[in-house]
Amino acid sequence: MKKVSVIVPVYNTGNFIKECLISLFNQSYNDYEIIIINDGSNDDSEKIILELIKDKNNCKYVYQTNLGLSEARNTGIRESEGKYLVFVDSDDWVEKDYLKLLVNGIEMNNADICVCGYYRKYQNKVLSKITPKNELIEINEENKLLNYYYKTFIENKYGITCWNKIYKKELFNKFSLKFEKNKEIFAEDLLFNTKLFLHIKRINYLSTPL
Repeated sequence: MKKVSVIVPVYNTGNFIKECLISLFNQSYNDYEIIIINDGSNDDSEKIILELIKDKNNCKYVYQTNLGLSEARNTGIRESEGKYLVFVDSDDWVEKDYLKLLVNGIEMNNADICVCGYYRKYQNKVLSKITPKNELIEINEENKLLNYYYKTFIENKYGITCWNKIYKKELFNKFSLKFEKNKEIFAEDLLFNTKLFLHIKRINYLSTPL
C-alpha cells in the first residue's frame, strides 16, 4: 500500500497529459501511486498515457465512458489505496517537491488537509501567483462562520480548487465525501471543498507555489 494516491482525471487532454504525468513521475517523494481515470476521451490521450506508463509499476489506468470530471474523481477515490489523496488535473503539472512538501505539511501538524500555493502559466509566461501565508489554522465553531470561511478559504482563492491540496482519506470514508456527479455543475471543486470544510479541524498552509 502506498501512502499517497494521486488521482488524475483525463478527458481529451492529449496536448497536456504528457507534461502532467512526467512531472508526477519525477517526484522527489517515492511512496505514492498514480491513478489515471480516462473519462471517455476520444482524442489520442489513451495512446499517450499507455505509452508513458508501460514501464511504471506505481500507475493504475482505468477507462470509463464519459461521466464527467466529478465521477472520474470519484472512481479514482474508490480505486485508491493511499492514506492521503491528491488530485492533479491532466492539463496541469507540478513541481518535483509537490508530494514531499504536501506530505510533510499534513503530517507535521497532524492536519486534515494541507494547502499549497500555485501559479497560472500560459506559454512560459506566469499570469498570476497565489501564495498563502505559512500558518496552521485551527477550525472551531466560531471560525466555521460564513464570514470566516469566505475570507480565509474562498476570497483568497486558496480553497476553490482541489489540485493544491492533500487530504486525509479517512475523511472521505468517515463522512461519505464525494464529488457531485451532475455534469452540468460548474466549480465542483468549490462545492466539494465547502462540504469538506464542515468536517475538518486543522488546515496547514504552505506559501510555496507547487
